[in-house]
Amino acid sequence: MLIKPINFRQLRLNSPAYSDRYKVYENVRSPFIYLIDNYETNKRFSLKGLHHTNKEDCATALQILEVIGNNDFPFHLTIEELVRKI
Repeated sequence: MLIKPINFRQLRLNSPAYSDRYKVYENVRSPFIYLIDNYETNKRFSLKGLHHTNKEDCATALQILEVIGNNDFPFHLTIEELVRKI
């Protein structure tokens, strides 16, 4: 697991190594980190609570992608619950 904080650019560059299914992007109207599901057309969602300007949050988002991989996103869990499972 990652311990070192990373910035959003590093998150975008490193995320394909952990998941081909989910692409990370920044919505300019929101402070949160967003994911696009490449397996389902236009399925976009935020990792609400994880800010793209916070380096620790970017590292956490990469850890989430590492755990989920190419599997379905666990929408039944909140982001806080998902972070606790990491």
